[in-house]
Amino acid sequence: MKKILLLILAFPLIIKAQLFDSVWLAKIYTKKEVLISMRDGINLFTSCYIPKNNEEKYPILLTRTHYSCTPYGEDQLRNFQAGHWKEYLLENYIIITQYVLFNSSKEYMTDDQRFAARRNDVLVYQTETLSDDISFGGELLANLKVSISSTDADFVVKLIDVFPDDFS
Repeated sequence: MKKILLLILAFPLIIKAQLFDSVWLAKIYTKKEVLISMRDGINLFTSCYIPKNNEEKYPILLTRTHYSCTPYGEDQLRNFQAGHWKEYLLENYIIITQYVLFNSSKEYMTDDQRFAARRNDVLVYQTETLSDDISFGGELLANLKVSISSTDADFVVKLIDVFPDDFS
């Protein structure tokens, strides 16, 4: 009895795993690569996976990344096997990924950073006003002890000067 029960429970999982591969993806979805112009004139490379059945309206899942939208080429399909993506594809979501160029100009590093403190996902620690100048030499190390409820998280630590309150 146990062997039969295990086969019955595992069977739907085996079918689902076999249905979801690049052949299935190519049969059900069309990949398009386009440049989308933003208000500031920057064109963002955008990779779109659109269900071939266009008789219905489908929800859209838009992801912006500063990593990449690989693989490039409309005939090169991304491996969505890992993670949550396959669940959205099985539900016929339109999957859109945009490659956002990160502004790494020197001005970004010296601009006023107070806007970040308004975000609910940013923790800010600020010292009292220093009586003397302070200099750092060598590599700075931040030790973080965190507990998260998600499967992924990014942490950025900045050590910056605070602009005076009357700075405009």
